[in-house]
Amino acid sequence: MNKLKKLILCVLILIFSLQIKVFAGNNSNYNFDFIESKPIDLKEENIEIKGEIPVINKFKNNVFEKQINQKINGILKQKSEFFSSQKIKFATTSYKIKASKNIISILIYFSLQEKINYLDTINFNIKSCDFLSIKNILGTNAIDIINKIIKDDTIQSPEKYNINFLGINDEYKNFYVNGDEVSIFFNPYELAPGIKNIETFQIKILDIKNKFVSKKNYYLVKPYDIKMIGIREICEAFDFKISFNQTNNFVQILDDNLSVLAFANKNFYIKNKEMPKTLESQVIIKNDRSYAPISFFQKYLNLFYSIDENGNIIFSKYNTSGEK
Repeated sequence: MNKLKKLILCVLILIFSLQIKVFAGNNSNYNFDFIESKPIDLKEENIEIKGEIPVINKFKNNVFEKQINQKINGILKQKSEFFSSQKIKFATTSYKIKASKNIISILIYFSLQEKINYLDTINFNIKSCDFLSIKNILGTNAIDIINKIIKDDTIQSPEKYNINFLGINDEYKNFYVNGDEVSIFFNPYELAPGIKNIETFQIKILDIKNKFVSKKNYYLVKPYDIKMIGIREICEAFDFKISFNQTNNFVQILDDNLSVLAFANKNFYIKNKEMPKTLESQVIIKNDRSYAPISFFQKYLNLFYSIDENGNIIFSKYNTSGEK
């Protein structure tokens, strides 16, 4: 009988362990057995924090393990000092783990008695053992895309935000991954005085499409070295419909809710039903290809772009419709 009980117990333990691994596998290529819970009962002069924080233990890279734990302890120290300065006497802390492929996000929450929550995050690549920025995950134009999304939302709902959103920068660390999304968040009162809790914006990773243009594939127009980019190359990369009207000598570009006419050999651009406008250069036909100044793709096709240290250009498009 005792042997039977032992056998049943072993089977139950095996099933339980498999369930844990399956649960972890739904979020990442790795399980989270290197992350442990540590009880916290921190009592400083003016503040007490209770709960649990994560601790990295038996990680494959001892140096990186130490660095992550230092960041976790730094968050606890920073929040303790912040709450103390705000005359907050008590807070509880907890954490969650999110993942996407090789990316791990540690979310550390601090809850106050007024039911206000604060969140800090640590994001790293479990394979390369590097801490990650938003650009590491979403691409070089990610900051411009995020600022446009949030700015548009604040403009549409001024009563909600009641603030002039100035944008985030490359050093912004309030984000985390969750499956195929990146969540950008703002703690209480960071985005607007009227918001008393965490405000979050989700961006699907696959909704950002990028196109690399080598410095060799565009040319400069004197005297101001205006960068002239092949229109068809960019339009086809981002699934715009493009055609050339030889009778009236213009390029027509179509997309959902977008119609653009760019006239060759004269500085004349029309977007939807807006008044015609000019740019720093007209469309130029060269070797049977149509080229437009780099600003055209941002102002008329709603693309984002950046130029690297070698002069190469990275264009990006954020597909809000979810269609690829």
